[in-house]
Amino acid sequence: MKKIYIYIASLVIVLVLLAIKLTLTNKEGIDKKDFEMGSNLYEQLQNKIVKIESKVIDLTSSNDLKNVDEFKILLNENKERLTLSLIYQFLADTNNSRIHKEILIYSLNEITLDDYCEVFEYSISLYKEKEVGDDIVMTIIYPGNDWRCMLVKNYKDKRIRKIMKDNMKLVSDELNEVFDIVLSGIMWMSIEEQRNL
Repeated sequence: MKKIYIYIASLVIVLVLLAIKLTLTNKEGIDKKDFEMGSNLYEQLQNKIVKIESKVIDLTSSNDLKNVDEFKILLNENKERLTLSLIYQFLADTNNSRIHKEILIYSLNEITLDDYCEVFEYSISLYKEKEVGDDIVMTIIYPGNDWRCMLVKNYKDKRIRKIMKDNMKLVSDELNEVFDIVLSGIMWMSIEEQRNL
C-alpha cells in the first residue's frame, strides 16, 4: 500500500514539473503552433515588416506607422506572441535594412519593461560587434515623444542605469551624451513638457 502512495506521489510531481515547464515555455511566447512552424515565424515577421515599409515609404515620421493597419496588427501580436529570440534574430540579421529594424523597434511599444531592457542590452552587444549603428540604439532609447519611451521614462530603474553606465565608454560620443541626458532625467522631463503643450 505504501508503494502505491509513493508511486502516485512521484507521478504527481512529474506532472507538476511538466506543467511548470509548459507554463514557462508559454511565457516565452512559444506555443505548439509556433514550434511546428519553426523558422516560418521569422519569415512571416520579415514579410509583415516589408509590407509595412511599403506603406510608409521612408519612415520620415514614425507616427505614420500608427496609421498602417498591418502595423497595428503587428503591435498587438508583439505584445502577446513575439519572442525575444525572434527579436534578436531580426536585429542581428544584416539582410534586414535599418528601416526594417526600426519598424520592428517601434512595434515593441507595448512589450514589458523587462523585455524592452533585454532588447536594449542585446542591441548594445550588437553595437559593440558593429552589427548595428547609433541609429538603431538611439531608436530603442528614444523612439519619439509619441511613443512610450520606456528607457527614458524609467531612467531611475537600476537595470537601465547599469546597462548605460557599464557601456558609456564603449559607445560613440553621441550615444554617450544621450546616456548622460537619459540618466540625469533631463530627457524625460523634456518629453513630459512637450507632451503637456
